Amino acid sequence: MRPVAILPVKNLKRAKSRLSTVMSGEGRKKLVLRLFLHAGCVCQTAGFQVFCLTSDKTVAETSLRMGWRVLQDRFNDLNKALTSVLKRFSTVPLTIVLPDLPLLNRQSLETVSRLGRRHGCVICPDLKLSGTNVLYLGTASFFKPMFGKHSFIRHLNQLQKSYPVKVLVTLATAVDIDSPEDLLLLPRFSFSSPVHYEESCYKH
Repeated sequence: MRPVAILPVKNLKRAKSRLSTVMSGEGRKKLVLRLFLHAGCVCQTAGFQVFCLTSDKTVAETSLRMGWRVLQDRFNDLNKALTSVLKRFSTVPLTIVLPDLPLLNRQSLETVSRLGRRHGCVICPDLKLSGTNVLYLGTASFFKPMFGKHSFIRHLNQLQKSYPVKVLVTLATAVDIDSPEDLLLLPRFSFSSPVHYEESCYKH
């Protein structure tokens, strides 16, 4: 079985609420979908089997159209939804990727996988060393998701009790789009449009 990547995506009605002061609801939806397509295609080109965890119909349909699997979020709560689905993958190495990483690339995910096979667990925080953006688990049977504010420290403390943990900080995995200030960086990023990624993924 190919390595598994789980990409959680909120319902588009609630996605990126912290950007509501500078972006319309429709603009936020388009941004979330664009970032999701980027992350999913990067995961696919890195050899992962992509699973989208969502309660949103549009996101689910987009995922299926790309040939990716859909896991239903029945809780509208990331940690509860992950706790439920991780039972399905309790014996399979998997990588959780929060899909709002415009610099994410194949090389960064291959590095995460390589370190994960060596160390058992890899955690990639955001630039503030507060949130968790990417998490590799050699086995998820012991893991309790605690995503949200200060999740990096909470996850690190939890993981260190059971397994050796490798912390990886790179721009590719640390730069996320979460606040109005982050949007100022977007023009500098070169991640491609959804159309380009749809074409490249279908050819993969």
